[in-house]
Amino acid sequence: MTFAKYAETSDLKVARVTGDVLERLAFADVLRGLSALVVVVGHFIFVFLAAPNLVATLIASAPYDAGVVPTPLERFYSVFNLAAIGVAVFFLISGFVIPLSLDSGSALSFLIKRAMRIFPVYWASLGLGIVAIFLSAAYWSRPVLYGVSDYLANVFLVTDFFGRVDIPSVMWTLMVEIKFYLLAPLFHWLIRHRMLWALPAWGALVLLLYWLAVASCVDDVPACWGRRGPISRVSWEPMMIGYMLIGSSLYAHYRGFMSGLATGASCVAIFLLFAVSWPLSVFAMHGTSYVLAYFWAVLIFCGSYLFRNKIVIVQPLKFLAAISYPLYVAHPLVGYGLMRWLDALGASYPVALVVALAAVVCSAWIIHLLVEAPAMRLGAKWAKKAAGLTPVRWNAEKEIAGPHSR
Repeated sequence: MTFAKYAETSDLKVARVTGDVLERLAFADVLRGLSALVVVVGHFIFVFLAAPNLVATLIASAPYDAGVVPTPLERFYSVFNLAAIGVAVFFLISGFVIPLSLDSGSALSFLIKRAMRIFPVYWASLGLGIVAIFLSAAYWSRPVLYGVSDYLANVFLVTDFFGRVDIPSVMWTLMVEIKFYLLAPLFHWLIRHRMLWALPAWGALVLLLYWLAVASCVDDVPACWGRRGPISRVSWEPMMIGYMLIGSSLYAHYRGFMSGLATGASCVAIFLLFAVSWPLSVFAMHGTSYVLAYFWAVLIFCGSYLFRNKIVIVQPLKFLAAISYPLYVAHPLVGYGLMRWLDALGASYPVALVVALAAVVCSAWIIHLLVEAPAMRLGAKWAKKAAGLTPVRWNAEKEIAGPHSR
């Protein structure tokens, strides 16, 4: 199978839309492939070195001493948190692409396709990660601390509701994505009916609710949220969904529903509301440096959108874009476990890094071939049956030619 074949499984290929549109969407595929790689590199370079206790806990290994993180690397990462930037770009891509998916089908068919996009790959990656954990625990003679309830909550992506441990450290982002999918038909309807004020209004409502929740705090914000009980476990998700609406604002511009000036104002307003909400959320424990990472992501995404007609995707990036989801989900446990094992064997850090990168890319490729691509084809088939071969609800090719789409 050639590299070009991998691009055919991309969910950026909107059904029944012209090839010209696919060319203009190359910017999103480029960003998706690069973002996945940036997240992996960020985790393997900085997190493995700077947070050895966290890594050892995740993979059930013996504690290790990673040494002192080089000062230049620490300073660089304090400004450019690569993993956070990559995750934020993923959120913005979803905010842009998901409404596009709704242009060419019903909400039910959309949800079927998204479920088949998310869960099979996630289950395969979770299974691979659990195997990595048990192998690591056996090698280091360490106990595996997860219980049955942890596994069940992870399988169904509901650890936020039940307060269970996230086994793959990146799964919190998938829980945000799922909530956004459920709300996406509503946002799509609002945009289509030009009720564009609703996009920043979501962020304003989140900010108001956060302020009301912590207004009476007498100690730090995270402790205040901790006393709110179960609601604190999902309280941060509306804020992240609001951030994703920056991508949806650009979708509105792309479809001609919003002028360039209004789009810029919407993006600025949504980000400012997000930035002000952050220190009032449970994420306040992470400090405001992450807000800077999310700001860089906005600049990267908006800049790429503005120059989308000049961006050409090359074959290696098509490959990365196609395997980006399994690469993102599978890399932490497999990569950390392999790096830790190689470190114990006396391999140098650069060697462990290169081997781990190669291993997770190969793992993602296999999952893509054996799980993701077949699951997406099956999802498209089921969605077609659910839609009853209903024609496209609106003429995407005609509306793409609107005044603000070029």
